[in-house]
Amino acid sequence: MNLRYAPELVDAFREMGLLVASFDRAREPPEIAAKEGATLPWAVEFTVKACEGRVPDVIYDLGGPGKEPMVRLLGRTATEVVEKAIRAIRMASGAKA
Repeated sequence: MNLRYAPELVDAFREMGLLVASFDRAREPPEIAAKEGATLPWAVEFTVKACEGRVPDVIYDLGGPGKEPMVRLLGRTATEVVEKAIRAIRMASGAKA
């Protein structure tokens, strides 16, 4: 699931105990950046390596020229992803999780 980046949302995912990773678009190889749809596979590979082989629950970036900051939430099922998102959004907004 793609979510709008907000620092408090990323903090909520961390507070939930999820594995959170990020990547810097400036490190993205030009041939990847130039190809539509190629960033996500590159970002997953990059963050899995950074997490020593573990797949993160959350992958975010702070954007770049022409690219919005984005949070990507992963899970085993669609229901799991939605439940994680709702809980984090409630936490980030100060509502009861």
